[in-house]
Amino acid sequence: MNRNWEDFAQAIILQAVDDYRKCRRRVRQKPDQKEAQAMIREVEKFFRSRWFRQLSDVDGSTILYNLRANLFRPPVAEISKEVRSAETSDLSSGQSRRLRMRG
Repeated sequence: MNRNWEDFAQAIILQAVDDYRKCRRRVRQKPDQKEAQAMIREVEKFFRSRWFRQLSDVDGSTILYNLRANLFRPPVAEISKEVRSAETSDLSSGQSRRLRMRG
């Protein structure tokens, strides 16, 4: 049961990452994309939210920083592998860190 919760939390976070990237690309190509701009704001709000903190121990602001800096370049599928193995790098400090989902 706990594993199902973790998978669900990971799917939510990975979808937010994917949505953010897609919308950033759309806004880069056509800056007047109001829907994409709104989605970017919504995803940024999610990563700073209490709900996100309940889903994960990872700092949402760090994820946003890395997304903005294009440090999260691998496709979402590769990030998913990292999340599932519960190992990831803290890209801001270079230290290895556990990505734990709350359950």
